[in-house]
Amino acid sequence: MSLAMAPPVRRSASRWLGWVGLALAGLGYWGPWIWHPSAALTLIGLDLGEFVKFLPSVRSGQLTLHREIFFLPAAALNLNLTLIAYRRGSRLKWRGKIIASLGAIAIALAMLPPAWSLATLRLPEFRTLTILIALCVVFALAGPIWRGLPRCWLGGVALFSAALAAVGPLWQFWLVLPAIQTAYGRPLAIGWGPVTMAFGWLLFAASEGLQMTQHGREGNSTGYVKHSD
Repeated sequence: MSLAMAPPVRRSASRWLGWVGLALAGLGYWGPWIWHPSAALTLIGLDLGEFVKFLPSVRSGQLTLHREIFFLPAAALNLNLTLIAYRRGSRLKWRGKIIASLGAIAIALAMLPPAWSLATLRLPEFRTLTILIALCVVFALAGPIWRGLPRCWLGGVALFSAALAAVGPLWQFWLVLPAIQTAYGRPLAIGWGPVTMAFGWLLFAASEGLQMTQHGREGNSTGYVKHSD
């Protein structure tokens, strides 16, 4: 066996690492970012996109935030769940692919605001979020199309989306923490959600990097064999 060829066990391990990374990223995103003894005052990552707009410093314009950034992890989960289910080399059967698509759509719809309606989604404050949700649903439904795209392109998209989903919300969270503490009127207890999510995206990025490296080596080895023939 050529040294350039990645062993099947290593390829399988890197794929599983990606699935574990996505699971941890989702668990952290839906886990507590602000912990409070009262469940009603505990904030998960998904809640922050709506919660921050009610903070006095945000409403007054004293603190500038782009609250849609808090929805980037959900969008990245939607995108990457679809990509790894449908891209070339996926081991999922069609039943698994359909389940992945339905899961991706469910993640997209989770971004809908509370007590939403069609009239609500037309409001300017929800316009960007509505477009993001629509794009995520379309992306999940168009899963089979992504199989035909080059593996390196899809890997680059996956890595870029993982970086945005990890860095963007954590940066905004750090900026808004003092305002949240003022609103709570007490020292904040940071939950395990942010760290778990960041670790999940790190594992996912490592998985994508390994798979891209393995894919490149296999391509180089195949080209070398053909050239030798």
